[in-house]
This record gives sequence, C-alpha cells and structure tokens, in this order.
Amino acid sequence: MIKSISKLVGIMASSGIVEESDKELYEYGLYVGIVLIFNVISVLFIAFLMDMVLECMILLTAYISLRNYAGGYHADTQIKCYVYSMLVIVVQLYLLKIDWPIQVTFTVMFISGLIISLLAPIES
Repeated sequence: MIKSISKLVGIMASSGIVEESDKELYEYGLYVGIVLIFNVISVLFIAFLMDMVLECMILLTAYISLRNYAGGYHADTQIKCYVYSMLVIVVQLYLLKIDWPIQVTFTVMFISGLIISLLAPIES
C-alpha cells in the first residue's frame, strides 16, 4: 500500500499538483487517511453485526473527541493498535446492551468523568 501511495504522490508531483519538497508530507497524510477510513469502516461493520450502528456512531463521536483531548495508550505496532481499538469498541458496544440500573449508570459516569478530569490530558 505504501508503494501505491508513493506512486500516486509521485504522479501528483510530476503533474505539478504537489511540490517535490512536500512529497513525504502528502504520502504520510494519505497513508493516515486511508488507515482512518479502514478503521471507521471496520468499526461500522462490527456495529452492523451487533445491530448497533446508531449507538456506535454516537459512541464514536464521543470517543474520538475524548481521545483527541485526553491522549491514550500507544501500542508497539499498528496491528496491535488496530486490534486493541476494535476490542475497546466491541466491549463498549456490548456494555451498552446490558440493562444497568440507573444508579449504576450514573455512578460509573461520575467516576469515569472524575478519572478523566484528573488524568487527562496525558503526553503521547
């Protein structure tokens, strides 16, 4: 995939769309964009399988905003990052399916908010 991106950016550079000095920046940007799209499609596929697409979209809105502000864990490899991210989403969606008493829900929300407020943002 990286070779294909390099070829595409090379064509863009030879056509004058991208400056030669900015080729690496465009290669990186395209790569990150493709990985992001793949991750979102994977998450939506999982949500479709769990019959929770709307819930997943709401969860992703909050989760992406929180991760951008708070930082988080960085895995050694991109594959580990992908697997951990998918596991987190599956667990969160599964927990949404459980019929919790309202007291438990508010207690968990309060404790989670407190922990996030005390620990975020972290350096990443």
